[in-house]
Amino acid sequence: MKFVIDTNVILDSPEVLLREDIEVVLPYTVVSELDKLKRDPDLRASVQKAFRIIKELNSKGKVTFVDIPKEATTNDEKIFS
Repeated sequence: MKFVIDTNVILDSPEVLLREDIEVVLPYTVVSELDKLKRDPDLRASVQKAFRIIKELNSKGKVTFVDIPKEATTNDEKIFS
């Protein structure tokens, strides 16, 4: 089963990315948001953990990155597209 994982979910529980019963789908918007948040001292550890997991999943072919339609304007619209 495919799941589109939101930035807030990743920040709260990066381990959700490791669930074996789902296929992780990440919009590039989520990756971009995480990249910006890594500078926040309160979120840095969670973001770094998330990126380590995403890198591991990507090396195993277990994550799909998706483009965002140009007509989407807000980050929520981009994630739900």
